[in-house]
Amino acid sequence: MANKEETTLTPSALVNIFSNALSADATRKVFIIKGQYVPGRGMNYNGFYFDSLKDEIQRRSITADRSGTTQGKTWQAQQVIECSAYLIKKVQANGARIELQFTFLLGVHFR
Repeated sequence: MANKEETTLTPSALVNIFSNALSADATRKVFIIKGQYVPGRGMNYNGFYFDSLKDEIQRRSITADRSGTTQGKTWQAQQVIECSAYLIKKVQANGARIELQFTFLLGVHFR
């Protein structure tokens, strides 16, 4: 049983606390991102196509929204690309997941 001084939170409240703690300044900035392209399923999710960009050294990756101007270009799996992009913070209601995604801007360069 909780002490009277402790606050009881719902899962949604906990997700909101961490979501709000992530800096909004990072989502207002354009970044240059470089990594290995990992294709997604190639499915259209209401106009959005999701792939990944994997770090060349570590095994970390980030989801990429490749919709719009970059969709339809032929990219090879594991091809190293460099591009301008901005981050999107996505909070999923079920599963209490907070994801960072990015959206490509114009100017994708293949290495």
